[in-house]
Amino acid sequence: MGKAVTLLIAVLVFCVTATAARADSGCVQGVHATLSWTSTIKGNAVDWPAAARKLGFTVDHSSGACTSSKPCVVAYPPSYGSGIDKTYGHVAVLYSCSGSSCMIGDQNGICGTATTFKKCSSAKTINFSSASVIHPKS
Repeated sequence: MGKAVTLLIAVLVFCVTATAARADSGCVQGVHATLSWTSTIKGNAVDWPAAARKLGFTVDHSSGACTSSKPCVVAYPPSYGSGIDKTYGHVAVLYSCSGSSCMIGDQNGICGTATTFKKCSSAKTINFSSASVIHPKS
């Protein structure tokens, strides 16, 4: 029993340290776990729009085609503003927008914690002229 507890503690310390060392790991992991079609998009959140384009995904600044049954990814650049990591940016699942309210899901951001992905209505209007939207392939 002592070895199992020691191993568990070692794993927890490693996970916490690994997450803290990379500012993008929580949000990127949350999107990858939620949307299987994003598994080929690699890199930090800031790299996602260019990486997605290279893989043939449509990347634009429009949320119109994003729905609960066909969610997109919203990628916030480091320069986006308050609450966005200044080095790595941020990615979240974009389910839909109606008026100035958007339904998103993320980890380590507006809705979720560093280890938990959650869905919520964004009280903050998303500036789509700055943020990129990555659409799933048809």
